[in-house]
Amino acid sequence: MGTRKRPVPARLPEKLLKIRKLLDLTQEQLAERMSHVPSPPHPGHISRFEAGTREPNLIYLLEFSRLSGVSLECLLDDKQDVPERLKKR
Repeated sequence: MGTRKRPVPARLPEKLLKIRKLLDLTQEQLAERMSHVPSPPHPGHISRFEAGTREPNLIYLLEFSRLSGVSLECLLDDKQDVPERLKKR
């Protein structure tokens, strides 16, 4: 096993923040919407995801994608932008 850190999308924190704001949710509300996933995030986790000090796991990213209608590819590809409007879910 190597000791190199795996690559992390540089724009992921800003995208997660934008999605939450476009959904018009507080960090607490977003955490509540994700309460059904295994080991759900707390509002403090959401804050750290958005600040880039903590990386969300794949289950959380999948839920961000489902809640917003934004593809995982868009979330993870730094060359793609989050749409200015989200589809109503």
